[in-house]
Amino acid sequence: MTQIEFALQEIEQNGNLSAQEIQFLKRIFSAHENRMQEKFPNYKLFITGTGQSYGLKIQKIITESFNDLHNLGGSNSYDADCTTNKTRIEIKSIKALKGKSSDYIGSRIINLNESTHLSGSFQQVKPLTCDWFIFHILYGNSDRLFLVPSDIISKTPKLINGEHGKILLSGQHRDHKTEGQINIGQILSRANLFEIPGYNHNNKNAYNFAELQNIICKRFNKNANDDTEWFLPNS
Repeated sequence: MTQIEFALQEIEQNGNLSAQEIQFLKRIFSAHENRMQEKFPNYKLFITGTGQSYGLKIQKIITESFNDLHNLGGSNSYDADCTTNKTRIEIKSIKALKGKSSDYIGSRIINLNESTHLSGSFQQVKPLTCDWFIFHILYGNSDRLFLVPSDIISKTPKLINGEHGKILLSGQHRDHKTEGQINIGQILSRANLFEIPGYNHNNKNAYNFAELQNIICKRFNKNANDDTEWFLPNS
């Protein structure tokens, strides 16, 4: 149930309004949602919710944009695998929002674009359970995709355990040994290394994960069969 649907339900049950007045309100809210959808094509994804409901939906959408990914639907310790090279993949997505979490979500995506400073973290990151991560940022009218090898992320989720040449995995749950979070700034500041330009989740079967892996490898002067350890350049 969206915020608007919940508000309408509350008004209908407790607002002491006539059926005609309720229908008038519904038409107003419906027109508002149509305007939001027209301005922000990803609006319905934004109001899906949070946690598992959003995670499973965006996981399915992202895997369907690749022609060589198999979606595991939350049934495994990682989210998908590559049918070409058996790579284990974990997908993490964050919504690009601005404002207080209690604000109406429609107001939190207005006037926000790819140049807006974003805060927040990719949650529940477990680098020991997969080979590569897909880090995804959803904007109101676009999205960005980053392919990151799990080997380039610190393995222990604690600030004092940061490894030289690795992306820092910060603690998320108290005393957790393998799961943490990654600040979004650590990925955005290295977009030249990890981002796949021009990604659009609406393009079904348009992308090949194995080919994009090779692009990332070349940026690090590696080849697809190179099993040497990953390090951030100039570290």
